[in-house]
Amino acid sequence: MAQRPQEQLRLLFSTVWLAWMLTTAMRQVIRYFPPPGAELNGDAYWTYLPSARLFLSDPWSFMTADASSIHVAPLGYIWPAIWGANPVITQVANSALYLLAVPLMWQLASRLGGLIAGMVATGLLVHFPELASYIPQVLTEPPYMFGLLLFLTGLTEYVLTDHRCLCWLALAATGLAATLLVRPVLQLYAILTFVGLLGLLMVRHIKPYRLAGWDRVVNRHAVLALALALLPPALTVVKNGVYFNHWGISTGAGSGLLYGISPFKMGLEPVFSGFEYDAGIVTQEADPTTAGHPLRARSDHIQSRAALSIVQSTSLQDNVAFFWFKFKAWMFYGPEDTFMRPKLRQFRVFEWLSILGAAACLAWRRWSAQQHQHLNAALPNEDGGAARRLGMSAFILLLALGMAGQLLPVLYNIRYNIFLMDWLLMPLAAVGIAIMARLICTRIQRPGLRHMLQALAAITLVGVLMAATGALSRSAARNMSWSMDPARPGPTELVLGRDAVGAPSMSNARMAAEDTWVLTATPGTLSIPLTVNQSLNFIDGIWRLKLTVAAPKSSHQCMAVNISLEQPAPETSWYVPRPILHINLDGKPHMYAIRGNGALRPAASGNLNLVFHCPAGTLVQWHGAQLLRSSMPEATHALITNGRPINPYRADDIR
Repeated sequence: MAQRPQEQLRLLFSTVWLAWMLTTAMRQVIRYFPPPGAELNGDAYWTYLPSARLFLSDPWSFMTADASSIHVAPLGYIWPAIWGANPVITQVANSALYLLAVPLMWQLASRLGGLIAGMVATGLLVHFPELASYIPQVLTEPPYMFGLLLFLTGLTEYVLTDHRCLCWLALAATGLAATLLVRPVLQLYAILTFVGLLGLLMVRHIKPYRLAGWDRVVNRHAVLALALALLPPALTVVKNGVYFNHWGISTGAGSGLLYGISPFKMGLEPVFSGFEYDAGIVTQEADPTTAGHPLRARSDHIQSRAALSIVQSTSLQDNVAFFWFKFKAWMFYGPEDTFMRPKLRQFRVFEWLSILGAAACLAWRRWSAQQHQHLNAALPNEDGGAARRLGMSAFILLLALGMAGQLLPVLYNIRYNIFLMDWLLMPLAAVGIAIMARLICTRIQRPGLRHMLQALAAITLVGVLMAATGALSRSAARNMSWSMDPARPGPTELVLGRDAVGAPSMSNARMAAEDTWVLTATPGTLSIPLTVNQSLNFIDGIWRLKLTVAAPKSSHQCMAVNISLEQPAPETSWYVPRPILHINLDGKPHMYAIRGNGALRPAASGNLNLVFHCPAGTLVQWHGAQLLRSSMPEATHALITNGRPINPYRADDIR
């Protein structure tokens, strides 16, 4: 009875906090809800809504006779079909899922880390940059988000509740099935987990004394629930295989891989690296029967083969460097993301620091004399489940790390990163803050005072970490750089070479030798005449330039060279990457590569200008330049028709 007032106070506070978070979430939805008549995103306009309308007109015929039914996972068209394929109603439904995600996130995080974790997790959810802008859209991410939270919340409750409640297991299975049917990124983990659980259950059946402490997860109910979650996706695979000869839940993986391993796009969303979406052109060139549709089953096969060929033709060292770049993008957001929206990186670094900080605290406590008491002090232990809470947190962390690894060869963009990574990291970061706050106040004996100090410690930790990560992210946005490998631009053909490049000159500099200058003032502009006698009508262009630069004092400003053309082609994309070449200042010749599209594609003869913001005394030596075009369509055609591997390297030097 003595605890009843405390429980009532906790319930009241939880209700007030959830009401506040729901109000904030509603404001976010209203802020980003599209105005009447707003243009739909491309996926909704071309894929989700047309498929939903066809499904509504004749469900069985669409699913068994129309090949477009495999262009997206089933819930991608069934979900909008539930709402009559009406985009506005679907946007409202997705917004409702977002609002329902708030109490689900609260339940998940508070069960894992207590009241403080629930507060931090829901606070992150409703304030996470860019997240809410994708909610009131006709996209598959909101249903995936909701299914993931159902899965994690149901599984957590099943593992932590002493009296085994099958309703929580059913909820987890429903959530997992929903994620697999709308965006099947968890299919590999689900299958491996099912096989592992089945094997452990057989071991336990043969030798009952083995795995005695694992009965909460290694049991027939868990195996049956996982099997039922896998059943709808498995039936979808069989249906697609029987009727369309495609043994998968949907197509689309091929284009994701083609863009994800593109050497000159660096596996990033093409628009943010300044390039075009060429999957349709690649498949059209390789096999005209695809009609350039990147989601057809034949197109999926072609794109996957092309992606695999590039990886196989790349050296181990270059593959490691490329995928390390992708890994950093998935873990901390990409360079252009950081430049445009530094808060994304701020929140991600906050998440990782919270997780690593908690892990460090727990590791330190493990070596203390009173290990068991300290473990119980780190997480709520009302039902004796501190170890189980840590186990569930470790499971979610492994899921996040595994997701990052799985996504390495896949097209990277902001939306995928937020929904596939941050929904796993938010509850973990919240638990991390709760653990650190509890351990800071672990020696306080009075419960009321201890809870108050834990809340203050959590607020302080969040404030300090957010301030620190904000400063780090702003610094990264100013100084971060990236570039493609000039020796590995993918298959290319020479468009403008030595004959089209004239004798250079440089302002604010004195000539020290042929094609070599020393800056006398800043900035210095290196101007190279270009002769263009042909139409430069091709999809993707790449500049390769060779320079030697030696500066008396290194600086980020000097390392960033601005590039422009005197006669540029018009920009056609809504986003224009910074026309900056990041150079070395070590006095050695280096080759660099940058996009040759938009304003960096010459429309006529004129100068190519390189502006150096370097101190007086900086030596600049010009070696030459090339404008290349991507020949990926032709290379893919040769791969498919003749079996010739795609060579991503370009061995010629620039002189």
